[in-house]
This record gives sequence, C-alpha cells and structure tokens, in this order.
Amino acid sequence: MAGDINLVFLKQIKSFVNRITTEHFKCPDCVRSLVRDLDKGMFLPREEIFSLFDPVHRRQMVTLFEALYGANDYDTFFSTAVYFRDRVNPRQFLYAFSVALLHRKELQGVGSAPRLRDHPSHVPHH
Repeated sequence: MAGDINLVFLKQIKSFVNRITTEHFKCPDCVRSLVRDLDKGMFLPREEIFSLFDPVHRRQMVTLFEALYGANDYDTFFSTAVYFRDRVNPRQFLYAFSVALLHRKELQGVGSAPRLRDHPSHVPHH
C-alpha cells in the first residue's frame, strides 16, 4: 500500500515538474529554482514558525508567491498551489497563497473561505 502511495506521489511530482514551461508560467526558471531549493531542504521546515519579519522567511514566501502569481492560467495556478501546499511550511504557504488570491485578475473578488484562512491544511487536493 505504501509503495502505491509513493508511486502516485512520484508521478505527481514528475507531472508537475514537466509542466514548468513558458506555456504554463511567466518565469519557468523561477519555478524550477523553487523546486530545486525545496528538494535541497533550503526552505523553512514545515514545523517551524513562519515570520514575515524574518528576511529569509519573507524572501522564500515571495518566491512561492511569484510561482503562484506567475502561473499563466487558473488550472496552472491551482495545480501549483496543490503541488506546493504539502511541500512548504503551512503558514508560509497560506500567506503566499492568500496574496496570490488577492492579486490574480481571474480571482478578483474571490476571498478565501474562513476555514482556509484559519487552517491551510484545508486547501483542496487535486
């Protein structure tokens, strides 16, 4: 059973990484760099406290925001959110995701549900 889950997880990673192109992102190199940094453990660990006032945390959050905001369409935005949701610090993700929601033109006027604001683990899975 665990082997099946790992195989599905690996397929999702490969599928997402293969979609990092100019067709899907304004800056695909930025998204690839983010994926590499995550793979190398260069992001705030999931269990650590995120602080917007820590320059390193803030730079990482901005990088994540740029990946979300730089998605060329809603489907890419959504799949990018799903991909990173389980890979980055939950509070860091929630901040970047919320700012992206506020700034993406196709999502103007769409606010996050209260449970999403309070519990980033409730971001839907793809």
